[in-house]
Amino acid sequence: AGTSDWGFQYHPREGHRFDIPEDVDVVITHGPPKGILDYTGSQQRAGCPHLFQAIAYARPRLHCFGHIHEGWGGKLVTWRRHVASDLPPSHFTHIDHARSTLLGTANIVP
Repeated sequence: AGTSDWGFQYHPREGHRFDIPEDVDVVITHGPPKGILDYTGSQQRAGCPHLFQAIAYARPRLHCFGHIHEGWGGKLVTWRRHVASDLPPSHFTHIDHARSTLLGTANIVP
């Protein structure tokens, strides 16, 4: 193993500081956030947890990404309106799954 992750160009244990302002409407990144359309052909999640946190804080209207060829598709994520500020972003606390919609994907079987 080298000093970087090929998908993200930084060491996965060290993470990366994504500086996404809260008032941004569109975010475009190379790879996906952890847990959002990030399954590989071998059913491994390959998204970035640090990117998920940054997106959860910024909550842009649109986040476009690629990199995971098998994970193509779209998902309309509905963020929970009121989340305790002391909770770190997670799929369980910050996303309202009952109101989110999977628009289509090639690889949805976990």
